[in-house]
Amino acid sequence: PLRGQSLESRLAAQCGVRRAIEMIIRYTPAQGELIRAARAWEGQHWPGARYIMAAFLLSSGGYLLYCDWAWWGALFCVFGLLEAFNLLPAAVLRTIIDFRMNPKFRNEYELTLTKENLRFRTASIDSTLSWDLYSGVIETEEVFILTIGGRMSTVIPKRAFPNNEQIQEVRQLLSAAVAPPKSVA
Repeated sequence: PLRGQSLESRLAAQCGVRRAIEMIIRYTPAQGELIRAARAWEGQHWPGARYIMAAFLLSSGGYLLYCDWAWWGALFCVFGLLEAFNLLPAAVLRTIIDFRMNPKFRNEYELTLTKENLRFRTASIDSTLSWDLYSGVIETEEVFILTIGGRMSTVIPKRAFPNNEQIQEVRQLLSAAVAPPKSVA
């Protein structure tokens, strides 16, 4: 976004939106959406990382097989092949483990989007985040992924919006507040 220019003026200039935007949505995170978001995020941020990880796992597996640690070697080789062919990448494993271990994913989220910020509320969280915290937006068929630096993101499922008009309003808000969404199939 252009610094020094108010978000309201950027919204008006980019999308003709002049009225105050405040949208409240509610949803419970779904593991499948988070997995697909992790794949999209990884593809945008670390496109070659899976090949590096696969090479590491395969070479480690080969070394372990050579050292007579057959089970460990075979396991590393299997994970290396899964990573190489993008069947079970590290980002997916991390997401599955996080989803199952972190109780925050079982709570219903109330998300308030305004031109100034993004507010998360659950039974245990009440957090307001400025749009300046986010560095980019990735859009898939199912979710908006708001990126924070190189390792973190906020995932907003499109199923939480009652209609396509609200999805378009959010797309416009994100374009003005953060950056135009990069579409990923």
